[in-house]
Amino acid sequence: MIQENQTNRIVCTVDGYPITINEVYNTYQLFIDDIFNEDPEVVLTDEEKYNLLSESLYTLIDDRLIYLDAKKNNVTVSNEDILFEEEEFRKQFAEDLPLEVILEERGYDIEIFRQKLLGELTIKKMLDKVIPKDNFTDQNLWEYYQEHKEQLDDKEKKDEEKTFEKVTGELREVFEEIIFTDIYTKYVEDLFEKAEIIFNEKNCEILFQKR
Repeated sequence: MIQENQTNRIVCTVDGYPITINEVYNTYQLFIDDIFNEDPEVVLTDEEKYNLLSESLYTLIDDRLIYLDAKKNNVTVSNEDILFEEEEFRKQFAEDLPLEVILEERGYDIEIFRQKLLGELTIKKMLDKVIPKDNFTDQNLWEYYQEHKEQLDDKEKKDEEKTFEKVTGELREVFEEIIFTDIYTKYVEDLFEKAEIIFNEKNCEILFQKR
């Protein structure tokens, strides 16, 4: 197990901005929670845990790269935007506990929470700027439909066969995901190549030690 005094050690820096062991583990725990919410009985192997920890680290690196690029491009988030998102969180947890209590249980206070919202909203605004919406035509949809028509049809209910008109919305979602992933990957790879990312080998060993 990692000792408490090791959690704030820096795993790497992204253009001089640090990422700590604690930040990686917090992200890792969010991924773990998502997995167990989908399947409470799942048992992860050591290799799967290692891969998830690695994914957590590189997710933080990606976020830091995008955030820094947003600042270079003068992307800003208003206080009103932050308070709106905060209110959405309050509505989400209204039936359980006050937001402040939930944050305290996770080791946060409201100001740290708002700083996190600022970072997340800044990244989202930058991605909205980089990745255009509706970057495909009806012809693209039709071609995709023709290629995957059999997969889209319900074999059990021939009378409810999915026509092109019925699946247009579904196809748009598929294309949006494909396009987002493609542009996002190229964008982050370009940022990664240009950035100065320095890993601390000793602290990486502490991060990835068996738990």
